[in-house]
Amino acid sequence: MINELKERAPSIVVMVLLVIVIWEFSYWWNNHSTVAFIIGVLACVGIYNIFTILTLEEEIKRLKEK
Repeated sequence: MINELKERAPSIVVMVLLVIVIWEFSYWWNNHSTVAFIIGVLACVGIYNIFTILTLEEEIKRLKEK
């Protein structure tokens, strides 16, 4: 569990930073538009899922080589 958290820590930090950036964007767009914030968070979740899938594919290839 701790090792998994250590591996995911950089991506978690990136997600938090993306949410902050999107919050600021939503403020710029329409004074903290909830819709803009939700769209941004969903985009972050999608990017995170793609990153996780790519990481898992590399891990599977590495394990198959062993």
